[in-house]
Amino acid sequence: MFIKHEDENVILETSPSIKSFFNLINLLIFLLIIWNIYQYLTINYYRITNPNLNDAAGWALILIIRGVYAYIKSNYYLYIITNKRVVKVDGLITRKTNEIPLSSIETINFKEGLIERFLNLGTVILTGKGVSKFELKNLDNPIEVKNNIRA
Repeated sequence: MFIKHEDENVILETSPSIKSFFNLINLLIFLLIIWNIYQYLTINYYRITNPNLNDAAGWALILIIRGVYAYIKSNYYLYIITNKRVVKVDGLITRKTNEIPLSSIETINFKEGLIERFLNLGTVILTGKGVSKFELKNLDNPIEVKNNIRA
């Protein structure tokens, strides 16, 4: 649970973007669903055999589960940047809070994949004294978040 100190100001409060659902893995799963439906329709058209849509239904179920997971992450995970620290609050059933003081941050990096660049998503990676890696994943406008932390 995030408790703001009296001399602390919240600069930015954000969460992982629901747009993370449109990443490369989900695109591949969607293409597998389309491919299975295409095979079903063409094989059924030529009456070679009597296939079923179990493969497409299985991939569709996986895609739905990944969509629900992206929705949960975007609503139940929270990143808070204050003038003193960066706080990551996550969890649906149980809550876990990680924080790193701004004075302990040595480097701030971000990474974007190919699909993420088109969606303006990215991961901000903080490293500091005593903290090996602190990641804020699937953020909208990662460069803006990086600049807010650095300021």
